[in-house]
Amino acid sequence: MSHIFSANEQVNAPVHTVWAYLTEPNKLAKWMPSIENVHTANGEHTSPENPLMYRTGKKELFSPVVDYVPLVLIAYKSTRGSFSATYTYQIDADGDQTSVSLSAACEATGLMRLLQPLLKSAIAKADGNQLKMLKAVVERDLAT
Repeated sequence: MSHIFSANEQVNAPVHTVWAYLTEPNKLAKWMPSIENVHTANGEHTSPENPLMYRTGKKELFSPVVDYVPLVLIAYKSTRGSFSATYTYQIDADGDQTSVSLSAACEATGLMRLLQPLLKSAIAKADGNQLKMLKAVVERDLAT
């Protein structure tokens, strides 16, 4: 795996609340504006047995959960052709605050290896602010 970017954010919300925004499709859609029609097979939160399904652009995609420790860590893998990116979210509770970290990494095979630097740059630009968006949405929702 090749590192794309890392980010950290302190969210003024308890760990259970932040976890819900990382695993419940209706809450994920609030802070990931580039995806739409977010759901899972059984309509419940994501888990290794219940991958995330969504639409981006005109494509229907799914992201299996490739690493999972409830209330601590969840990793989604997104694959398009011979390029895949894994987004690993880790959370740590500290009273009414929760530290969230995101690490994105990728794998490319075949001709996609030549495009990997360009794809990594595009992903970092598009997704590097995810945790800032997560923080804003969680804190806004808690305030209302």
